[in-house]
Amino acid sequence: MTGTSLRRCIFAAVLFAVSFSSYGQTIAPDSVNLPERYFQFTPGYAFQQGRDEGMSPLIYSGNHFNGTVGLEKTKNKQFNQLELTAIFGRLRAKSQPEALRSSVLALRTQLDYCHERFIRSWMNDDLTFYLGGSWNNLLNVLWHQRYLNNSLNYAFSSSLGPSGRFEYRFSLKQRKFRIRAQLQIPLVAFNLRPAFASSLPEGYIAQERSNVRAFFDSGELQTLNKFFRLRNLLQVHYELPNNNEVMLAYRWDYYAMQEEHPVKMAVHQILIGWRFHF
Repeated sequence: MTGTSLRRCIFAAVLFAVSFSSYGQTIAPDSVNLPERYFQFTPGYAFQQGRDEGMSPLIYSGNHFNGTVGLEKTKNKQFNQLELTAIFGRLRAKSQPEALRSSVLALRTQLDYCHERFIRSWMNDDLTFYLGGSWNNLLNVLWHQRYLNNSLNYAFSSSLGPSGRFEYRFSLKQRKFRIRAQLQIPLVAFNLRPAFASSLPEGYIAQERSNVRAFFDSGELQTLNKFFRLRNLLQVHYELPNNNEVMLAYRWDYYAMQEEHPVKMAVHQILIGWRFHF
């Protein structure tokens, strides 16, 4: 990525954020001004599918266990959320005969932070819109047990981009609910992949480098022309009498890295969890 492309990308992100700044002066409803804090624990199911050409040209897919813990705070028209996610399971190449089908152990970890501000509301303040940014960190590790020289493949990504969310509060038979829909699209990312036909990052092959320098020399700063990621989330919350909540959520998370050995991976997550108000 050239310096000109990076400057254009950063300028577009700043212009996008500034263009909405005037809407932030809208009078916020009480649901936004009142402080809310939650700790959430959401186990669930995940299905991951994709192709890592550094490991194999075949498409692998499989079922996974998914677990997420997080903290959330809403106060003074600002929404902050920190989540840690772990996804573990086995991927298989369904195109191969079942007796010869190769498998891959997969461990995917994510650390995501989101900061959004209230923009405006509709429908007597029941429908609200937030806009801000997110910092998304991803490490997806694939261990192919039949290979020797490059059995361990992985993709690390740390990215920044805009984040937007709609939230709708309503009552049904005197029970309180809320629905959330969120979209995140990173614009700039630092991505790291192992060297081709190796499990080591390129920067660590030269022994005279320090670990910090080797790490940054192994990665590349990329924008939408070489890295694309989209995170889409839909949640339904049911508020209990003690102000805790039960939550049902669906997330679709896709990323693609255009490199010497490209990667395209998508994961579907279905989560059922608890949100503890404190």
